[in-house]
Amino acid sequence: MKRERVLLYSYDYAWVMELFRKADEHRLPHRFYSAASFVKYITDDLGIAGGPCSSSLTRKLSVVYGTFPEWTFEDKSDRREVMRRVNVGRRFLSLFRKGV
Repeated sequence: MKRERVLLYSYDYAWVMELFRKADEHRLPHRFYSAASFVKYITDDLGIAGGPCSSSLTRKLSVVYGTFPEWTFEDKSDRREVMRRVNVGRRFLSLFRKGV
């Protein structure tokens, strides 16, 4: 996703974590309740370098509302940015389901 330039900012991992917070709805194998456990998972288990810090994720998770893919964001109303964030979730789910 980084190579595809889907993840433009380290806080974009918040949108992926939001999907994991509702893992049952998206058929994901893990559920993360805290940003710290998610950061540990992506850095230690997946070996992803240059990811977010837990405080950045926590701040961004506090601004997303609704159910994917109809998310709304308290900090952004710009339609292009909202779609970009939703597309982070879409691309992640697509890759995850393909087993990439």
